[in-house]
This record gives sequence, structure tokens and C-alpha cells, in this order.
Amino acid sequence: MLRAAKLSPASQQTIGNFSCESPQEATSDRELSMKVAENMKAVNEKVAAEIVGLSVHTLQNHRYLGLPPKYLRLGRNIRYRITDLEEYLNACTVKPRTEQYA
Repeated sequence: MLRAAKLSPASQQTIGNFSCESPQEATSDRELSMKVAENMKAVNEKVAAEIVGLSVHTLQNHRYLGLPPKYLRLGRNIRYRITDLEEYLNACTVKPRTEQYA
């Protein structure tokens, strides 16, 4: 039976090209995903879902229906470019009608 090794606060945790001094340094999974994504050109659907704030299932439905965000199909793997996710989020921006309330 394999046991997980306990990490001391001084140990380093490395994911891809990103490393943080301790697990407490990244306060949430989303922040960690964003930091990892900054060093990558394309991410899997789980990380993409965390970045845009949707569920993985919703992204899968968007792909099935042909809705944004754009994605890459590499064999059986699905990847999202960081630039495409940023473009999608920018397209979802709603400008308030401040003239009505002025």
C-alpha cells in the first residue's frame, strides 16, 4: 500500500514550470490554476473550466453545440489556448447602461 508523503512547509511543490514554496502560498485551487496557466500556452478542460468559472460539463456542452470558447482537439485530447479563454471572457463582458440611472 502506498502512502502519501507529508510535505513540510519548507518543501517545494512543482507543477509544470510553476512552483510555489508551500501549499499554503496558493490560497485556492483557482489561483493555483491561474498561476499554472500563465506559464502554459494551452490547458486541459478542467483548468479551463476553473479559469472561466464554468463547470467541465458546461464546457463539454458548449463544444457539442458549437459555442465558444474555441478549443483544440489533439487526437482524443481537448485543450484550450489561454488567449482564446481570455477572448471568450472579454466577449462576455456586459457594459451597463449608466445613462438610464444618471
